[in-house]
Amino acid sequence: MTDVEWIEGVRGHLAELEAMGVRHRVAPGEVRVPYEPLSSYGIDLPALVVAFGAGRLPGRLPAGREWLAVDHGEQLVLTVLRPTPQAEEGMRRLRERYAGSGLARPTIDQLADYRDGLRELLGVDCEQGRTTFGEGCCPVRPSDLPVLTDHPFDLPESARVLILDTLGAPQPYEIADREADEHWPCDYDEWIAAAFRHHGVRRGPGAEPFRALRYYGLKSPLLVLCVGYGYLAGSLLPDRDWYAVRHGGDVLVLTVLEPTPEAAEGLARLAADYPKKRFRRRAVSLDDLVAYRDRLRELAGVEVSDGLARLGEGRCPIDLGELPRLTADPLAGAVHGEGWEVFVLV
Repeated sequence: MTDVEWIEGVRGHLAELEAMGVRHRVAPGEVRVPYEPLSSYGIDLPALVVAFGAGRLPGRLPAGREWLAVDHGEQLVLTVLRPTPQAEEGMRRLRERYAGSGLARPTIDQLADYRDGLRELLGVDCEQGRTTFGEGCCPVRPSDLPVLTDHPFDLPESARVLILDTLGAPQPYEIADREADEHWPCDYDEWIAAAFRHHGVRRGPGAEPFRALRYYGLKSPLLVLCVGYGYLAGSLLPDRDWYAVRHGGDVLVLTVLEPTPEAAEGLARLAADYPKKRFRRRAVSLDDLVAYRDRLRELAGVEVSDGLARLGEGRCPIDLGELPRLTADPLAGAVHGEGWEVFVLV
């Protein structure tokens, strides 16, 4: 995208927000993204809000409310609701319980615990979609809204009920990403291509290096070790076959591992329980994640990885530290740290 295209896009979106009556803090003639923290509008956290994602605005916002353009880890158009005294006290106690927890990338166990806190302190349940949960942004089941506020509100289909708060500081990976962006050495595609050449990663021809498993003659289910392609420049990959793979909407740089006979049986049953189509075109719910964790323990005797978002279409994540229990491959004990992941691909 050129600078001119970006500026025109911002102006177009700003005009859309103004036409819908959304309050923002962009002065006339300025060109910048109109989303700012809720505090810039004089509103304190925690806050109970009804929100739309910036890319999922309805044709018309519900009338009779003030709508604000807010950045709270993601861009939202929201209206603030007044909680009942009981809900306000519950939100305060929820903040005290999870202050400093830094739930930017929560584990499944942390999510289940947080849901228990919602039930205990507020008498409501967490909305199930994993894609809506973030640091200080807790989604509440829409049907529970009357428990939290006396304000009548006809909730549109695409709206979300959120409790916004501050649960932790920016995580180290976010800081590292920003620093890397400031010192990016060349065009991104060129950087990836150079990293692939340096490590001998097998890739597709042309501008699109990531190809389906069948392109390389690989058939699922597979136990694979992946390295995030953003970590390639600082990695020393062992001398073996590595592939640039597109699988289930994700892109991976991976090598295939041979499971032990005992592990192969359990992982085959796991693949049968979680076929690729199971999570196609829908978010993975918290109940799905907990059930997957329990099934992985039962079938393979290992733990799920901490990454909340990694269970998805054709991807069954496993904790990196469990790898030596699944394979006799000498690589299993040689990898650790950020950037590495273990999956069963189905």
